[in-house]
Amino acid sequence: DGADTEAMGKAMKDMETALKGVLTPQEYLDYQLRFSMSANILRNQVTGFDPNEAEFMAVFKLRESFDSEYSPLMRGNETDEQRKSREAAEKKLKEDIKTSLGPDRFTDYERAQDWNFQQIYRAAKKADLDTAEAVKVYDMKKIAEQEVSKVRNNKDLTTEQRNQVLQQMQQQTESSIKGVLGEKGWDQYNRGNNTFWIKNMHR
Repeated sequence: DGADTEAMGKAMKDMETALKGVLTPQEYLDYQLRFSMSANILRNQVTGFDPNEAEFMAVFKLRESFDSEYSPLMRGNETDEQRKSREAAEKKLKEDIKTSLGPDRFTDYERAQDWNFQQIYRAAKKADLDTAEAVKVYDMKKIAEQEVSKVRNNKDLTTEQRNQVLQQMQQQTESSIKGVLGEKGWDQYNRGNNTFWIKNMHR
């Protein structure tokens, strides 16, 4: 219900205002980093990004400023004008984060928010592997999908030739990913819809 959501948002703002009145700026910042919605959202977004303290703080401050203006609680209860204003602000937020992190680290930050990367990363972690292995598999996925697209659009191949090449690519891709993740990591990753993109390569 929109009214309930608005009331909750107002209650949170009132609580923050009260806390600012009794805590020092550093104490209030520490509180925000532990309990604020912005910090919780950001922690979920940076899994696999592995930010250092300066990077986390830079993105947090930008994110917190955005969330105080456009509360995530208000999603779905916006007017068209509010939605357009938020979308414009989101675009600026993304640009500001890119400026703050630099292009290379911003690429890492964006990748960490991709659902496909998150599944690879979780599987790697459960197999006691690191972010580097997850990134390697994610890059393999992107390259394999690009090559599959080229083969599918190649008019010089017969249907039989195309299917044969795609089947070989599927087997090679699966084997390469197993090589990076190991049996344990592959077992964790090869669940649900995670590997649908591999199974779909020669269909």
